[in-house]
Amino acid sequence: ENTAFEGCVNLRKVVVSDLAGWCGLPFSTAAANPLSIAHELYVGDTQITDLVIPEGVQAVGNYAFYGATNLASVSFPVSVTSVGNAAFEGCKNLKKVIVSDLARWCGVSFATASANPLAVAHELYVGDARITELDIPEGVQTIRSYAFSGATNIQQVAMPEGIVSIGNWAFSDCSGLVSVDLQS
Repeated sequence: ENTAFEGCVNLRKVVVSDLAGWCGLPFSTAAANPLSIAHELYVGDTQITDLVIPEGVQAVGNYAFYGATNLASVSFPVSVTSVGNAAFEGCKNLKKVIVSDLARWCGVSFATASANPLAVAHELYVGDARITELDIPEGVQTIRSYAFSGATNIQQVAMPEGIVSIGNWAFSDCSGLVSVDLQS
C-alpha cells in the first residue's frame, strides 16, 4: 500500500531473489517502495550497481527503482515496451542508459518524463557506444513520447524517410542537441 515502509528509517538495503518479478510489482507511490528509504538494491548477496533488466520483462512498473542511489547504469532488453511513472526518479548516481535495439527504444511507452531513466542519467548508449549522433533506424515510423527526453549527450539527430509521428517531449531537455536532419 501507499506508505508500507513509512518510518523505517534504519532500512539500508532491499534484497530480492527475482529481479524480473520486482520490475512488475505494483507500487502505488514512491513511499510504497522500500528502495525510497533503503536506496540499495541487492539480488541475493550481490549489490546491483549495473542493473540489467532481464530479457522477457515487458513492463517496468511505477516507482520500480525509485530512489535506488546505488545504480550507475541500466540496460534494457528489447522485450521492454513500457516504463511506469517515476520508475527511475531519485536514482541520483545513474549515469548510463544502455539499449540494445534503438528502433525498439523509439517505441517504448514512458508514462512520464521521469519514467525514462535518461531524465536522470542523461547519457544514452547503444551497446557500448555512447551516442552523440543519433541515427533513427530505417523502418521506424513513430518515436514515442519522452523517448530521448533528457539525453544531453545527443548533439545530432538524423531521421529517415517514413517518420509519421514524433511524440510529445520526445527530445525535451536534450540540451546538447544542435542539429536535426529530417528526411522527406
